[in-house]
Amino acid sequence: MFEEFRQNISQLISLYEAERERTRSLEQQKEELESRLAAGQKQIAQLEEQMEVLKLRSAFGGGKNTAAKETVDNLIKEIDRCISLLRN
Repeated sequence: MFEEFRQNISQLISLYEAERERTRSLEQQKEELESRLAAGQKQIAQLEEQMEVLKLRSAFGGGKNTAAKETVDNLIKEIDRCISLLRN
């Protein structure tokens, strides 16, 4: 009976050690995945920023400076016209 009790205790200790090692391994895996997630989120933010820049470029003529300048000039004229109407 005492020997059986000793074997059960020994088996419990072995199971505990195995679970402790498994927990350590899972913690390392979790840290690695969190690191990869942070890197992925940073990359997404950078790509979204690049996308906004490309959208702005295409909105102003896709690199055609004359079309963009003309659009800005027209907007300025319209603003000047509104200001002059407000003054009167």
